[in-house]
Amino acid sequence: MKEIKKLLLASIILFFWSNLFSQIGNVNANLGLSNSSTFCSDDLRFLDKNEEVVDHIQIARWDNSFELSFTGVVFLKPNFNEIDEERFYLEVEDENVTETQSSIIVLLESFDRGDNSFNFPIDNQINVELKRVGSSSVFRSEPRLLVTDNDVFDDKFDSPLADLDGTDDLGTNSNGDDDPTLFAVVGGKIRLTFNDKIKLIDVCDKVPNEKRVVHINPIRMKNKEANGTYWSDPQIMTQLEILERAWGQCCIRFVNTNGDPITVSDIKLMDHPQLGVNLDNGLQVVGDDPFDINPLIEQEVSPEQIALLAGVSSSIGVNDKNINTIDIVFLKSFNFLGIEAPSIYGLAIPEEITSNTTLHNSVFISTYAILNGFHTTPHEVGHILTNGGHYGTDPPNALTKINLMARGTLESDSEVTTGKRLNFNQCRLVKEPELSTNLPKIDNN
Repeated sequence: MKEIKKLLLASIILFFWSNLFSQIGNVNANLGLSNSSTFCSDDLRFLDKNEEVVDHIQIARWDNSFELSFTGVVFLKPNFNEIDEERFYLEVEDENVTETQSSIIVLLESFDRGDNSFNFPIDNQINVELKRVGSSSVFRSEPRLLVTDNDVFDDKFDSPLADLDGTDDLGTNSNGDDDPTLFAVVGGKIRLTFNDKIKLIDVCDKVPNEKRVVHINPIRMKNKEANGTYWSDPQIMTQLEILERAWGQCCIRFVNTNGDPITVSDIKLMDHPQLGVNLDNGLQVVGDDPFDINPLIEQEVSPEQIALLAGVSSSIGVNDKNINTIDIVFLKSFNFLGIEAPSIYGLAIPEEITSNTTLHNSVFISTYAILNGFHTTPHEVGHILTNGGHYGTDPPNALTKINLMARGTLESDSEVTTGKRLNFNQCRLVKEPELSTNLPKIDNN
């Protein structure tokens, strides 16, 4: 009898510790901690809008997500995550979940490209609920979106108590039930974890018509006395980060001339031209109305622009006249009729504006864009990428104004209705192989 009692006690103790370690393993998995039993499982799946299994996820463009109120104010539709073309679903199949359990909780994480350790998520959601599909052993989430905006608007979908990190910015530890958006970067990874199982998936496809790489030459101009510059390196890097986020909606990456990520060392410092230009007074712009510049009129390329870009091309040899390489010249300001024009934040010269190949694929950015024209750099680069003018009506109405390529959409990045969106046709213009090196001469709409 004593032996039976000992055996029974040992069994109870074994069950207790076995159950405890199982729970610890579940907690580790839910916190994103790795353990030896974690593996990539086909029981965890990512589904596209048609609820079909996919091996990559696209960035959301927020197509058809906005509408006008009766007072003419733009607002976000409550079901925006249910109508976006790039929405996706999480799915888990597990027969071990008890029949009475109607839902499960999973962990969703986003990782930067090149982070193969998967220990430092750039965003995560720790309480994503998946509901049982009928009476099956399959559990599925509500539709979700990947976004490239790392700003405060994402947390507008969180309740104050749901944002566990206690901040008002995107951060990590967002509650998955309240926030359907996950911050991601092109070329990064998304990881789904349930208990001891994981599933990794790519952000944007690897085929050419789904992801495109564009080479950037950032150029920081010296002033006329050559004793200083108009921009600092950190200010330029911030502009390039904004550029990457904006065009990430189209799964586009920007790299240096060697195809590597852009760093401070890629910013080229250029001497002020000796002849034909005085950047201290602002770069000359011409035309009947320089504040309403149509980027497809050849006569609006000024002599100073020609002189400056000739110097860029000859002194550092960076302008290769290819649509896949764009020179971005960071200078002080612009000048019209001898007067500095602080309301002109940027200027682009696509290849179809002029037959002068020295000027092709060039962008000028004013220091006034730092505080007043948040999206100036991606907007001007967009003229090069699409070889087109401005989007929508002119002047833009309330709905078209949310587009990155509408005229005057340069506000801050803090609202979901800020002018930073891109649509399917704009992304198609830039990405598709047959269009990528010789873009058609069509309007940007």
